[in-house]
Amino acid sequence: MKLAEALTQVKDIKGKIAKLEGQLQSKTTVTMLAKDVVVPDHDAIFEEVSKLSTALARLKTRIVETNVKYDLMHKIHEFQEAKFAVSFLQTFADVEQKSYTLQGGAFGQNQEKYEQVATFNVAKVKETLEAKQKALRALDLQLQRENWQVDLVD
Repeated sequence: MKLAEALTQVKDIKGKIAKLEGQLQSKTTVTMLAKDVVVPDHDAIFEEVSKLSTALARLKTRIVETNVKYDLMHKIHEFQEAKFAVSFLQTFADVEQKSYTLQGGAFGQNQEKYEQVATFNVAKVKETLEAKQKALRALDLQLQRENWQVDLVD
């Protein structure tokens, strides 16, 4: 099995666990209007969640071992750092270098126009953001390619 396939299985298992948790949460109480109300048996769902959790833990362990064996951890860390940087910079890239606001007066009368100026160089932030986004895309493609080339360790 390729590393990429294992990562897809992790997502699938997490989805199954979430679905079972939803079933459990929707069946935690019943209204006792009559004596013949059927109370759901959660044991089967608990058992299935336990099996899936064990399979998920084993699969994640194998993924980590594979990443270590093929020296992918530094690339994953680099990817996470770049992703955080892009997210952080995006917040500031949306700020306008100069904008105007109207203040005072009621219903548009006697209002004064005030200039608002960013406290940092927005153009420089946007330039840095674009460079980080480009690097992130390249790193993502590299990791995706390697995920399909690397076999999952046993």
